[in-house]
Amino acid sequence: MRRATTGIFTAVLSENRRCALKLGDQSVNEIWLSVGVSLTNWEQVELYAASLFEYFVECKTKAAARVYGSIMSAAGRSTSIRAAADVFFPRYHVSDADQKSLNLLLQHFGRASRRRDDIAHGMALGITVDGTNFGAFLVPPDYNSSLTHAQMQETKQPDTWDTWSLFRHRYRYNSSDMNAISVKFNALRNVIGDYHDLNAKKHPHQ
Repeated sequence: MRRATTGIFTAVLSENRRCALKLGDQSVNEIWLSVGVSLTNWEQVELYAASLFEYFVECKTKAAARVYGSIMSAAGRSTSIRAAADVFFPRYHVSDADQKSLNLLLQHFGRASRRRDDIAHGMALGITVDGTNFGAFLVPPDYNSSLTHAQMQETKQPDTWDTWSLFRHRYRYNSSDMNAISVKFNALRNVIGDYHDLNAKKHPHQ
């Protein structure tokens, strides 16, 4: 099986966004390519999650997957999987270990979805300040209050000037950052698939 340890996600798919990076890509084309790859890989995560929801609901048609897809937020989709599992687990006497594995899997799904949102709601920009070209980054738009600070952030060192304090972004990614996140998306997809296959083998539908 494609069994992978859930700990592999914590390095990138954490609560902390990356904003220390000060050198971007040579072209926004590299950012655009990484955005496309990352979001495509995320949709594969959602596809596997929809199959897991369908399995817990014990639906013989694609109706359950369609219901899953009608839920607009990742948090809502995660809650729907949990709600279906709460009925499925006692019905099939699923072990405590396998139940705890789902809890951890959904935690990582939530973290990963927030990094997906960063990528989906970002803009590719080339940043130049006082004639210095810092390269291309993916950053959030200024209007997005949940992804930007209301005010410029002061430098941690008094009486020093940090060019990046001009910007109010809560994250700043280059293509390497997004490629690393994309790899973690693939790993998460595999873990969801393995969890589904393991339970389907142990607990085939009655």
